[in-house]
Amino acid sequence: MENKTNFATFIRESAWISLGSIVALVGSFIFWVIAGLLSDSTQVGYATTAFSIAALSWGLLNFGLDTAALREVPVFKKKAYSALLSIALSLGLVAAGLTFIFSTTYQSFYTFIILASIMALVGPMSLVSVHSLIGLQNAKMYFLMNIIGFSSRIVLMVPFLAHGFAGLGITAAVTASLVIVALFSTIIVAKKLGLEKPASGSLRSLLGLGMSNYPAALTALFVSGGTVFLSILTRNPAQVGSFYIAMMISIAAGALGYGIAMAILPALTRENSIRLKDEALRLGLALTIPLAIPLLIYPNNVLALLGPSYALGVSPLFILSWIVIPYTAYSIVLKRANAENLLKKIASASLSQLLILLLLMVLLIPRMGTDGAAYAYSISIVVGLLMLARMNELLSLIKIFAIFVMVYLISLILVAIQIEWIVSLAVLEAITLVSLLTTRSLKMSDGKIFFMKR
Repeated sequence: MENKTNFATFIRESAWISLGSIVALVGSFIFWVIAGLLSDSTQVGYATTAFSIAALSWGLLNFGLDTAALREVPVFKKKAYSALLSIALSLGLVAAGLTFIFSTTYQSFYTFIILASIMALVGPMSLVSVHSLIGLQNAKMYFLMNIIGFSSRIVLMVPFLAHGFAGLGITAAVTASLVIVALFSTIIVAKKLGLEKPASGSLRSLLGLGMSNYPAALTALFVSGGTVFLSILTRNPAQVGSFYIAMMISIAAGALGYGIAMAILPALTRENSIRLKDEALRLGLALTIPLAIPLLIYPNNVLALLGPSYALGVSPLFILSWIVIPYTAYSIVLKRANAENLLKKIASASLSQLLILLLLMVLLIPRMGTDGAAYAYSISIVVGLLMLARMNELLSLIKIFAIFVMVYLISLILVAIQIEWIVSLAVLEAITLVSLLTTRSLKMSDGKIFFMKR
């Protein structure tokens, strides 16, 4: 009974994390929809470049702080959090300085860089505190932080744009929301755990854990920071903005799987359960595929919500849709490897992944533009997954991916006979659900687990 209760707690935590991620990602999508409607793709390109520069600056100094918070705060609590917060504040100061390297990316870009430096300053602190909430099994508060971040972003952006601040207003709204979340989450965790002077031993231990995950953190950073490469190599803000939106949509499709991945590490820290590992991967993949299907089959309809200026993102979105499911598997496998303390294997796999990503970006972006960036990211994820996953995990992925390919082939037939896209999508989602239940990738009993008592 205790194992069932622990699994139910894991499922509930995963659900709250998923909801929080959905709020953040869908909220971000709504935010950029409004920004796109009230502005244009060039101004969105300026804003996304500023945000990407901030993400790149603090990401370069991340040192795997998010993973360290998920694994160490549940066990060492105040000791771990105090050390992580001190590291985050120090790295934030350095990251803020790094943003000014990009001050000449576009003409009249310096004011954007000032805002980017503020984002880079508070980014590491927010990263540590928000992931500490998850580590403390307080995913409801993580959900609330995302609500606060989303709502403050919208509330602030609309008047900024109404007063003619354009891209600068968009960037200011993003900056303010990050500051609010960083302060709120830090106050909540500090009040719960308290703070103490960090011990040198704790600092070394956390940095050692973080450095093993550092290449993986750098690779993840290019989900948002990779637009900096596009801005440098293409000098085309409209193309940068379209690619960023496509990337955000593909991430949103993996929100449910992301919640499973984030919850699995602190759960395995408390209880190293084989069943928990297997079920986490099964559920993560099964819940991701229905959300990935619309991006694969109707990327143009999805981007049409933003208007014709984002047509440049159709091709990258189609490419990225193929990697949504493998990325979910990679995220869960990576957290499982951290729980098992396979730090050398993680470092080797993530370093290989990072080097391939950088190499392919340099080679493909000048030749293929945004498509090249999408291919580079997709290939790097597959490499990391193959190096970390066990055979049973790969077999689980293959089973789900086979359903994904089957549905895509059926969609080609429906398109050929000119069935209305909304009807076609409903049919395809129904086929997906039946396939998941038939292969027991999804079980009727899964929903009941959420309501089990602690």
